[in-house]
Amino acid sequence: FSRPATLDGELPASFGNFLKDADHCGSTFNQLLEKSFRKAVQMGASYALVDYPSVGTDMSAAEERRMNVQPYVTLYRADQVIGGRLTRLGNGEERITQIRLQEMIELPDGEYGVREHKAIRVITAGR
Repeated sequence: FSRPATLDGELPASFGNFLKDADHCGSTFNQLLEKSFRKAVQMGASYALVDYPSVGTDMSAAEERRMNVQPYVTLYRADQVIGGRLTRLGNGEERITQIRLQEMIELPDGEYGVREHKAIRVITAGR
């Protein structure tokens, strides 16, 4: 990663600042590529989930830009991906229609504390 990755063509306007802040935590797209590569070398595989926040159908494109709604990437280690479901489309192409991920979430613990809890996140296409 001595040189940044380049894209052919342009990203849609809805991607906004994506290359500069690809994970909504300040990491550039190139930093995430490098991190994903390192995880893949260490674990044998690495997964990236790209999501776009749900904003409803009544919001205009201008409102989305004003609110900085854009896609973001979450990286997962191979051991965090528990399973998934592939569906074969009419043209023979396969699509991932469900994925199950193990995540650590923070739950309140007393008045000020938090504790981590292992959770399974199920993501189903179209829901």
